[in-house]
Amino acid sequence: MHKIGIIALEEERVSSLKWFDFFKYKIVERFYLEAYDVEAIVFYAGAKPGKIYPMLSSYGVDTLVYTRLFKEKFGNFEFPGVKNTNGRTVYRKLIPSIVKKVTKISGIDISSGTIAITEENPEIALSLVEKLSNDFRYITVVSGGSKRASAISETILENLGLPIIISDIGSKVKCDIAVKTGTRMPNLPKHAILIDAGGEHTISRKNSIDWVEVSTFHNLPYMIDSLSFVEAVELAKNENLDCRINAFKCASKVVPSSRLKAN
Repeated sequence: MHKIGIIALEEERVSSLKWFDFFKYKIVERFYLEAYDVEAIVFYAGAKPGKIYPMLSSYGVDTLVYTRLFKEKFGNFEFPGVKNTNGRTVYRKLIPSIVKKVTKISGIDISSGTIAITEENPEIALSLVEKLSNDFRYITVVSGGSKRASAISETILENLGLPIIISDIGSKVKCDIAVKTGTRMPNLPKHAILIDAGGEHTISRKNSIDWVEVSTFHNLPYMIDSLSFVEAVELAKNENLDCRINAFKCASKVVPSSRLKAN
């Protein structure tokens, strides 16, 4: 059976320890997640989480997800040779779905609405242009220079046969939705909705999204970032899962849908 490891704090333990449980670091709790056909093995950390490390291989766990309480206390903890999940790969795969959901919620007419995509990360930019070209009539690529602009426009025209509007990163971009694929912020109108494809949780601008919550079907009694959990299951099973977005977030705070209104 596929397995994922969960690192939680000792106070998050579900079943309390008995008097004869002398070696608490040898005690784990197991949960069968029927929706995914995956076994979750939970390791509990005390003052020194490093003591868990020898147990991981003995239980056949090489993919870990951390509870929110653990991360708040110990930060981005890492075990050598073990894959930690942060949800970013799942988040980036969801960007086209995020764009389409935002378009619907904000009432943007896709036949006349416009989207801008920065090309700092050409791979993400090209993928988004391809996946959104049938939904938006007008797509603008925001470039950091004329050479880069020429290169990406030629690539898009050659590979997809699409004429693309090119805009300089410093110029005001006319758009309803923008997707930032790198660190530079495009010059946007106030009403435009910005989606950060990097998921760095650094945006302070209003009408912005840099993370989402998705529906997960498990019975785990812990607070776990939903994208990180999905990523752990995908790595363990080596397959992609279908995700349903149920909340937008920015700087770790939920974004009310009422704020996502493009004029």
